[in-house]
Amino acid sequence: MSDSVDLPDVLDPEDQLNQVRNQVCVLLSDSVDHLPVLLDPEVQVLNQETRDIEKRFESIAMAIGDCNGADTEVTILIDISKAMSTLLLNGFTRRTSSNGIVFSLQEESLLTIMKFLGERTHWKGSEKTLIEDNMSVLHLLEELQFRESAYSSAFFEYALKWLEDRWVIVSTEFPRNSPQDANSVKQGARTIIKILNKLLVCDKERSHETRILKLFWNHASDVSEIEQAFRLSEIAKHYSSNIPKAGGQEEFLKMTEDQASFLHACSIADKDTTSFYTEVNGALNQTEVYGQIARCWVEKEENLHTKASSCELAYAFSIDFTETARLNTAKMCLDRLDFAKKISSDLNPYNSDTFASVMDNVMSPELTSLNALKKETKLRKEAIHQVEKISEKHRQAYEAVKKQQYERFQEIFQARQKEVEDVVREALYKKEKYLASVAKESISSAVTLTSEDVLKKIVQQAGGALKLAEGKQEAHRLEKAQKSEFAVCYLEFTKKRKRACLDPCGHVNACFSCATKAWETKPNCPLCRVRIEKPIPLPAQLFF
Repeated sequence: MSDSVDLPDVLDPEDQLNQVRNQVCVLLSDSVDHLPVLLDPEVQVLNQETRDIEKRFESIAMAIGDCNGADTEVTILIDISKAMSTLLLNGFTRRTSSNGIVFSLQEESLLTIMKFLGERTHWKGSEKTLIEDNMSVLHLLEELQFRESAYSSAFFEYALKWLEDRWVIVSTEFPRNSPQDANSVKQGARTIIKILNKLLVCDKERSHETRILKLFWNHASDVSEIEQAFRLSEIAKHYSSNIPKAGGQEEFLKMTEDQASFLHACSIADKDTTSFYTEVNGALNQTEVYGQIARCWVEKEENLHTKASSCELAYAFSIDFTETARLNTAKMCLDRLDFAKKISSDLNPYNSDTFASVMDNVMSPELTSLNALKKETKLRKEAIHQVEKISEKHRQAYEAVKKQQYERFQEIFQARQKEVEDVVREALYKKEKYLASVAKESISSAVTLTSEDVLKKIVQQAGGALKLAEGKQEAHRLEKAQKSEFAVCYLEFTKKRKRACLDPCGHVNACFSCATKAWETKPNCPLCRVRIEKPIPLPAQLFF
């Protein structure tokens, strides 16, 4: 790598500055320690700030290693807080990345800080403090720019485990009582998803795909659909090599109707971008069906309620088979008792207990009748009160059943929603992986290849195999040629004596001169007998 930036002799000052910046970005992307001679002063300052922040975090990591007391621990926390404030000030990451400057830490130092903040179980701070410590680690990981060679698989494993253990930070520990709380949750989720995308380069073996996806979906609901799709496509690109290998050519060269159906499906996928959304929601939208079921059971429930809402037997309470006028009987009995009380004072001036007992016996029919009438009149209210208590008891029981029923319905619909989301998530990810695989193979409709281009590509790739197989096939070709009507010279192919490819079958068993003469006589391949459009000369450089 050169130590300076090459510039043309004559350049507009603004163009010259832009070219310098572009080349600086390229140089810095290869080595953060290499600085070209020509740099924008602003970039020089920003690069120096980056190196200073790195040194501050490295010093903090060293202090953590020497930490031996609570006072020291508090000092370290203050230093981390100050360093994080500087790191997050004025869009540091955006400014560094746009200028090609990389903020990085040594793996050992980064792990030391993460463990200090994330595993301080002895720290007596508040719950809010612990959450802030975890968020500090998240912000630190977010600001770092990971490279495949910078961090080991052991660090990747630790970072992934750390995120898995603390994914609840943004989903449960943060309240959602206000718009500000909700924004904090969304910001935390967005941060974790960004970190996951950065960590992908550390998964060199591509063996953590399932864990990465699980963490992604744990937080995806708190980011927009556009960001979900973008981040998911980045994950899919990294793991696109995990797609099972394709079958042979025959798998795609079967029946013509199969090809037509396949191409039709491609056409639909290109044009109709909303059909999946429409069809999925159409399959889920069974409002009318559920309405019919609900109405059926409501009708049955109403019938039960109607039957239980009346008691025909209560009508019999109003029927009196004994002819008794309650009011007149009660008045008559009370008048008799009153009269007996008046005369008893004259007949019993000495208040004899014996006389009083005799009077009770004499007036026993009246007393018994009054007692019976009193109980009978209270019976109505007592029975109604009991009915009201029974009605309330069963209303509460009905409410409890309806609550249980609702909770069960809730479980059913939540289970359905989760199962549907799992299917759609799998489809989304597979879609991104398949499209990433196509892009990786550099297949694009914008690039047009002729038949000769494809032929050259095939022969160029298969040239080595053809040379190895040529010796083994020579005896077989000679034997077959003796029985063939196709006359060939059997001379060795050279740069001048070019090999011919028969279009469209692709056989390459003769030189171009012999193949042309034979084709003019009889336009059929001597091996497969297919009709030949024309022989095509193959470039000698494909074989020599």
